[in-house]
Amino acid sequence: MDRGSVAVTRSGDPADAVVSARREDFDELADGHINALPAVLRGLISIDGDPAVLVRFQRLFPAGEPRSQPGTSSRTVGRQRS
Repeated sequence: MDRGSVAVTRSGDPADAVVSARREDFDELADGHINALPAVLRGLISIDGDPAVLVRFQRLFPAGEPRSQPGTSSRTVGRQRS
């Protein structure tokens, strides 16, 4: 990767990094709904090689809108203080 350009080659040289993910998880990463490193820690994505490459790779995708967390709302739960 160089200034936003990605080069992919087929050679006998070892890769800087190999990322593996289910298609659904990769789509979530590409859409900006999940972050790469937390996804690795949760086991959604695996990386063999330099994790910095994964961080740089993620920057190629547009930032997505964060999803709201299930069970959260703006209403007050419990008693309010007086």
